[in-house]
Amino acid sequence: MSTSTSPVLERKAVLVRAVDQDSLGLRESLAAEAEDVLGYTKLKADIAQSKQTSALTQTLHRLGIMPFSPESVAAYKKQIAFGNSPSFAIRHPQITEFIIGLSLLVFVLSFGNSFTGWFISVYVGLAAIALMVLGLSVMLIMIEKTDDGTGGEWKLVPLKGYERAVPEFAIQRAVQLKKELPTAEIFIDEYIAKKVDPFLVVKHGEEQFYIDVWDEPKFEAQL
Repeated sequence: MSTSTSPVLERKAVLVRAVDQDSLGLRESLAAEAEDVLGYTKLKADIAQSKQTSALTQTLHRLGIMPFSPESVAAYKKQIAFGNSPSFAIRHPQITEFIIGLSLLVFVLSFGNSFTGWFISVYVGLAAIALMVLGLSVMLIMIEKTDDGTGGEWKLVPLKGYERAVPEFAIQRAVQLKKELPTAEIFIDEYIAKKVDPFLVVKHGEEQFYIDVWDEPKFEAQL
């Protein structure tokens, strides 16, 4: 599953915290009284949100599903965006900046006297070249931060109405999750620009987990 050049997608068990039902019951009773007597609803809303936030985690735990760790997903996405980019300048901006700067410096030192008519002095010329190098460096840094060289991006698309083929093991997993937690939302996270491994993603409230991935043999389905 792992190679020397590609990040490994690792599964990690969800962390389920034990809930003291007695304590929870007391908090819910207090929240109900606060709403009835005081008109204060924030405590009730906080308890409801807390229950919703842990619902998906509890569901994954009950079903024995281990999602991919956020760290490995982030590393994989970064590798797709930058590791496969055809642009050397984007993959190695520091080396590109050094080559450009060195080339310009050699040019000025070799032919500077021939261009005295273009500059008030050699120092002004060197300052202009320095500004050019600085500008190119800033441009390369901006490209590094905003472009992956392919014009692509990762995009969450609802599974409902999705028109591309989804393997049966992923469909089975999605059905299993939806039946267990009907309010969960199922998505496909795919890279728009080229064909790479799409992810099956499940969301519920503020929780989000990457459940499965497919297309390449190195990522085998684990049911």
